[in-house]
Amino acid sequence: MGTTLLTTLVLGFAPGIKHALDADHVVAVSTIVSQYRNPLKATLVGISWGIGHTMTLLLVGIAVIVFKLVIPDPVALSMEFLVGAVLFILGVQILWKYLPKKKHTHVHDHGQDMHVHEHVHLRKDGEESIHHHAPANIAQCYLA
Repeated sequence: MGTTLLTTLVLGFAPGIKHALDADHVVAVSTIVSQYRNPLKATLVGISWGIGHTMTLLLVGIAVIVFKLVIPDPVALSMEFLVGAVLFILGVQILWKYLPKKKHTHVHDHGQDMHVHEHVHLRKDGEESIHHHAPANIAQCYLA
C-alpha cells in the first residue's frame, strides 16, 4: 500500500471517529439500541446501524471523488434538516415509550377506610405489567 493512500486512510480515520462520537450519533444509536433488552441483540443492531451508516458515507464519498461532484448548499441543508427530523422522531418515540398506559381506578380499603386510587399499568412488550399508583393519589392514600 502506498504511503499516500495509507496517510489518507489514517487522516480520514480521526475525523471519522469524531463524527461517530458526535452527540447526534450517540443519541440516535442509544435510542435505537435501547429498544432491545437482550445485550447481544442490541449489540448486533448497533453494529448493523454502524455498518449501514459507514457504507452510505463510503458510497457517497466515492461518488463525490470519482465524479468530482459538489454537494450544493441547499442539498446539504436539506440533509441536515432530515437528520434533525429523524432525531426529533426518535425523541418522540422515547417519550411515548415512557408515557403511562392503561390508566384506571380501583377501590381500596385500609381497615375501615374505603377510598379510590388511580392506577397506571406500564407494560412493555413481553413483560408482566408493573402496577403503579398515580403520583397525585399516593399522598391521598397515606393521608386517608
